[in-house]
Amino acid sequence: MSVIEERLRPVWAQWCGVIPVWAARKAGVRADNLRRWAKGNEDVDHVERGVYAWYPDDVDDTDMDWNMMVPATAVALGGEDAYLWGPSVLEAARLGTIGGGAVCVAVPKRRRKRNGISWVVTDRKADSTVRGIPSQSLRDAVYSSAGEIDEDKYSEALADALSQGIITETEYGDLKQRYCAYA
Repeated sequence: MSVIEERLRPVWAQWCGVIPVWAARKAGVRADNLRRWAKGNEDVDHVERGVYAWYPDDVDDTDMDWNMMVPATAVALGGEDAYLWGPSVLEAARLGTIGGGAVCVAVPKRRRKRNGISWVVTDRKADSTVRGIPSQSLRDAVYSSAGEIDEDKYSEALADALSQGIITETEYGDLKQRYCAYA
């Protein structure tokens, strides 16, 4: 393993197979060195500007949560202060059966429209992680998702949040009554 790969490995592991250039820079890898390494490496894809995906041969697939690669890429594209928000937090945490749709990413300022990503501008910072990716807390995600997803999906997420102690029975009843027509 080369020196650059040794520095990138923790970034890659934290970001579920993705290497954001800004995170590599924090790990001591210059952007131009990363670009040269990626260009000559058949195990690396340039996903989008500032984001690479690495598929090293020596990885035990049980060590990597490849299902989080798409959300991790979306958050990486949002930049250093971006994090998973609302329905995408519920999906990543496996609360209910939310699926499909855009990845919801909170960012500090507006971003250019992108297919597959729903930007949410907020001055709040990530206060948690879900499956390794910066996120809002599960409780906040339950509240942020109200009215953002189908009633049946939201109802399932509420039931799971209640059973896991994320929200109280009072909160469950209130949210169910307000956001689910067939409460």
